[in-house]
Amino acid sequence: MFVPEFQVWCAHAYGADFQWALRERYLVRIMGSFVFVIGTLSCLAARSPLKSEIVVWALVEFFILRNIHRHYYGAELQSGFGVSSQVNNLTSVLFSLLALVLALTLVRAKSQKP
Repeated sequence: MFVPEFQVWCAHAYGADFQWALRERYLVRIMGSFVFVIGTLSCLAARSPLKSEIVVWALVEFFILRNIHRHYYGAELQSGFGVSSQVNNLTSVLFSLLALVLALTLVRAKSQKP
């Protein structure tokens, strides 16, 4: 969020390649803050999924929506950020697996609740 070189590294690790003007840096910082908060909530929910059920379902919904966006706007993702369809599909598989594991873990935890 605060180190421009780290932002560039994260974007490249994600498969994105674009011009880093001031506007883009600012938007990436906003997204970085959002990702940091999502990560913090995920850690809290992982410690106690039953107490954080709403967070778990929100994460499942987030991953599903991300998959929809990735494919609905796939052409924009490829032309605007240089993300290949292969990376897009691979990321979708990862998001799908995360959503599935989260949902199944919560359902299983609820079924074993005394």
